[in-house]
Amino acid sequence: MLRRQYLIASAWLATATGSWVGAGRERQDDADDDPACPPSDEAAALEDGDPDIDVRDHELVIDENGPAPDVFVDVTVENVGDAPSGRIDLEVEWYDENGLSLYETFEWLRTLGAGETWQARVYHLPDPDEVADYDLAISVDDEAPTAPDGVVLEDSEMAVGERRVEIEGLAANEIGAELPYIEAIGIIYDEDCVVIGSGRTNATDVPADEPWAFDLSWRGRDRLEDAAAHRIVLSDW
Repeated sequence: MLRRQYLIASAWLATATGSWVGAGRERQDDADDDPACPPSDEAAALEDGDPDIDVRDHELVIDENGPAPDVFVDVTVENVGDAPSGRIDLEVEWYDENGLSLYETFEWLRTLGAGETWQARVYHLPDPDEVADYDLAISVDDEAPTAPDGVVLEDSEMAVGERRVEIEGLAANEIGAELPYIEAIGIIYDEDCVVIGSGRTNATDVPADEPWAFDLSWRGRDRLEDAAAHRIVLSDW
């Protein structure tokens, strides 16, 4: 597995944007009913190509519209290649006005499909007033998650609640033997089919010819209402 690491850049400009999402609705989405976002079989058909991950843009954002200010780096990541990527890790090192390093925070995505865009946010956790600058670094695994022939997604459904996105699904083990490990990755999209987050869960020793019922969640903070569709990727590693 090839893992690439890059230091992207830093920025000093902070801007105010966004809004806070309070308690509200619940909404359900069935992946099979949403033709806009790439289906799982389209991603699988591109496995012979190569991913090419590109950071298109990033900026420091201060959102003061909620009960407490949020500070994050908003990052636009695109896969301009012709195959899904492996895991993408974003690392932000935060600095104060004197250029002293405060600490680091992280965000990750298990896979990004060919032609897809991930609108990522890497949040600063403590006092937002202490932040003046940041460095952004990215590392990428070239090997995409895959499942063996005979491991089949039968169904999945997404519900948007007050505090998180929940995805429930069912996968079948039809390989004729016990499956030592299986992972379900839920990729979550907004209405423009831009990736805004993901969640995952796993199981071990799944019996032959028995379904695996899974559930996973994503805490989307102020972007819960943006969740409009999802895609499930199954992997055995």
